[in-house]
Amino acid sequence: MSELIAKGPAAYRDGLFAAPRAAALRALRAHANTISHARYKALEDSFPLTRQAMGGEAFHALAERYLRNDAPRARPLRLIGADFAERIDDPAIADLADAEWAMLEAYGAAEAPAIEMQSIAGQSPEQLVAARVALHPAARLVALRRPEVFAWEGMPATGEPWLLVTRPASEQRVAQVSDAVARAVRAARNGCVMGELFELDAPAVTLLVQTGALRPLVEGV
Repeated sequence: MSELIAKGPAAYRDGLFAAPRAAALRALRAHANTISHARYKALEDSFPLTRQAMGGEAFHALAERYLRNDAPRARPLRLIGADFAERIDDPAIADLADAEWAMLEAYGAAEAPAIEMQSIAGQSPEQLVAARVALHPAARLVALRRPEVFAWEGMPATGEPWLLVTRPASEQRVAQVSDAVARAVRAARNGCVMGELFELDAPAVTLLVQTGALRPLVEGV
């Protein structure tokens, strides 16, 4: 059945359904159209700003080409646009699509407490550098193709080469960040002590805390 849905009437074998062949094919076409529309709608809902930047007609044409591939059709609707940005020729618009996808991933990520400025305000310097931390599960780092032209509503444009997307609690935050911040993000992925991050770049650690990109590995930090 799954092969029939994926490949269409050409994969139909007589005797597969009790209904006559013509009636079964009509039902299958209607079902396929419904699935096709749902896939396109999922892409449209995932990338509203990308669609606006490209124009509806160009977005629809690209979506049709994209959805001819087996990989996106095999995914659940919530994951269908995972590599959609890679199919966009304009690098600035591809950056926008990557940013929208990172926002979706951050929104759907696991919940975890974030280290915030107020949560470390009472820590001594010794406690702070010894605190074990890791990257927050909702934090996403995006390499920008055209950082000099990237813009996101409410975010200061800095021209830096990376985009950091975070979601401490229910608040999504976006920041255009430096290579130093990106290195700190990568260092925190598997867990480390805060002192290791300070050795990499102290201002980068401040930004990670301000954006809620870190979580404590020890309760109470």
